[in-house]
Amino acid sequence: MRFITAIYADNYLPMLWAHLQSIAHYHPKDPVSIFYEDISEYEIRILQESFPDYKFIRGPNLIPRGHLMEKIPLKIRYWSMACDVYPDEVLCLLDCDTALCSNISSFIDRSFDVLYTWKDERFPLNTGVVIVESKSQVCKFMKCWLKRIEEIIANPADFERAKELNGAADQHALSEILNAQNYDGFIEKKIEREAVKFKGVACKYLNETNSVPITEDTHIIHYKAGWHPIILENAPFTKNRPQEECKEMLEYWQQLYREAIMKSIRSFVLASALKYKERFARIMDGYEERGILHSEMLAACSVIQNLDIDIIIESGRYRGQSAEILAKYFSGTKTKIVSIEINKDENAKYVENKLKKYANLKLIYGDANDVIPKILIRHHGEKIAILFDGPKGEMAIRIFKKTIRNFPEVITGFFHDMRKPAEKMPNSTREVMENCFDRIFFTDDSEYVASFKSLDQSCLPKTNIITEDTWRPWMKGNNKIGSYGPTLAVVLPAPRERLNKTDNDANISKGFEFKKALRKIFHNGLFGRY
Repeated sequence: MRFITAIYADNYLPMLWAHLQSIAHYHPKDPVSIFYEDISEYEIRILQESFPDYKFIRGPNLIPRGHLMEKIPLKIRYWSMACDVYPDEVLCLLDCDTALCSNISSFIDRSFDVLYTWKDERFPLNTGVVIVESKSQVCKFMKCWLKRIEEIIANPADFERAKELNGAADQHALSEILNAQNYDGFIEKKIEREAVKFKGVACKYLNETNSVPITEDTHIIHYKAGWHPIILENAPFTKNRPQEECKEMLEYWQQLYREAIMKSIRSFVLASALKYKERFARIMDGYEERGILHSEMLAACSVIQNLDIDIIIESGRYRGQSAEILAKYFSGTKTKIVSIEINKDENAKYVENKLKKYANLKLIYGDANDVIPKILIRHHGEKIAILFDGPKGEMAIRIFKKTIRNFPEVITGFFHDMRKPAEKMPNSTREVMENCFDRIFFTDDSEYVASFKSLDQSCLPKTNIITEDTWRPWMKGNNKIGSYGPTLAVVLPAPRERLNKTDNDANISKGFEFKKALRKIFHNGLFGRY
């Protein structure tokens, strides 16, 4: 059996992550194909690292932009294509907002050509789950079904009638084809003179659309439209989706999602670092105390390269070690670096002289609160990474959270000094980071350290003099720390973090007034020199 789904908007990527994780758990050996359009290519790259055996197929833009009720039924365009692409295979055609919670092999037999799901409710058919054997008669059925859907959508009166009678154009078209009083059991129909055997299975087994406890009979949950604001935007529960009834299904979805995204960023960072380790080693140079370790900078450089970033914003440069590594690593590429420092002191003058030879590096001064939005507006439409080495802690988190909600161009961020406390501390900066972002990786990960710690030999002290800033593994100065090194956090903002426009995280103070900063920018002029 091959699992098929289609996705055509970044907003639904969280649903896809949980969906794919559920298939990987319950059908680890079965092939999976995902047809996609209008999805960021860097998100597909991250998905491919997480699910390397799955096929991600860029679609030929079959879904027109428009109202959601028009777009969703046209998924059948991709399902019909899948039947042509994978002849003679059993295909489980699923909406991307479904999740398996059991193995479904027991439902697959030779008794049907098309399996659909039904429920004893106002709209009896739900097309979130359809299982077919892609033989010639099934391909004819899919094309017939699609043709009728397109006719319904093209006719406003038919479209309204379809929604009124069956909830959606695809469900209404299937109802017309089946033309049955009872959807339970077997129905045989002629499609272009070929017999097609349909089998109806109750939604409670293969397509549970209601908020109910998960039982041994529940094989697939469908987190349909009423769930979306709750899951994607942290919206309040509703009359039809009350909190108590949703609790078990919501926790299951959150578990799948968390497993998938944590696997995703870990896989992506490790694969990126391994891919570009040799290139990084060639440009690696000396080390300044208080700087970012070489193994940590490898994570930043390799992820930035793998994401094909256009602009790197560095906030805080001290004596310019990380700025120089970025400039050297990306020399001769399209990637440019803008480095911000708030203090214009002796260290700043030293850095200006040291780094003036790098044409791809621009050194500027100012407060990151004010300067970063200006840079982002100036580079509208380009892919941007932000490396925070100052300000640190809550200020950096606050800036980044507000930034990713207002600027889709920002696709990754890096935060230095994210070591674990030597002893358990509630509400540590590390813990705040973990609570704030879905996709986050720390370079003190045991596998990462084992793989790349050799790069840090030149970061060890050259003399026996140990200052408060001297780094040694698991030490800062003469004090033990809870991590291998200062530690860099790598964040790949998840789509639902961009959807949630309100900051409800009590761990983040409210001092950063982003809209005020934007108003100031507009008042002073958008495209002045920064």
